[in-house]
Amino acid sequence: DQMKRFDKMAAIGLLAAGIAHEIRNPLASLSGSIQMLKSELTLDDRQQHLMDITLRESERLNNLVTDFLLFAQPPQSHKLSWEIGILINETIDLFLHSHSHHEGIEIIRPNSDQHLLAMVDPDQMKQVFWNLLMNAAQSLSEGGQIHIRVEKGGDAHWGKTFPLSSPTKDMEWLMVSVTDSGSGISPQEKEKIFEPFFTTKEGGTGLGLSIVHKMIEHHNGVIKVESEVGRGSTFMIFLPGA
Repeated sequence: DQMKRFDKMAAIGLLAAGIAHEIRNPLASLSGSIQMLKSELTLDDRQQHLMDITLRESERLNNLVTDFLLFAQPPQSHKLSWEIGILINETIDLFLHSHSHHEGIEIIRPNSDQHLLAMVDPDQMKQVFWNLLMNAAQSLSEGGQIHIRVEKGGDAHWGKTFPLSSPTKDMEWLMVSVTDSGSGISPQEKEKIFEPFFTTKEGGTGLGLSIVHKMIEHHNGVIKVESEVGRGSTFMIFLPGA
């Protein structure tokens, strides 16, 4: 039964990826044509405004298709032994220069003296950390703090995260936690946050956390969230150590 489910999801993913590619190709032509017209024509303010709307919405649709492709058919993982702190710091450096970051957000990096290794695909883990930073920043519209920690084991969370009889209990694990001081998540929303296309953010695709969940699964890891409305959220990722 499990193999049948895997085959079914693989077929759905292949179909979805094909459709997404068919959308992306004409979308790229449409966006390129609009950009050429915008640069070559003399436009009044109203026409300029309409052109800007078209380009902005084309970019938004392209981002949705990109996220959908990543969710439906994640790239093949190439796992190597990597120092998690390095991947996190490289992702933070990129995030600090993105449109999602603003001066009101303070990011506390993990302890630089730690040299903890995990078996991961570096590009996919950077995507995971990027999506979690984006999610945290969206809950900090008025500013606040994002605190990232890396620790070995995470034993204090075993009882809540894994069944006591789980064979993974005896493995060596790393825990990465991303804590924000934002608005928090209600219990009703908490049950749905990893479902595709569920979002409470204006203009959000609802795929960011779904992609995170799927990529962590591909790394034989586990992700969980603890949150309280008005007191922020903590996302905890457990990864097999190297």
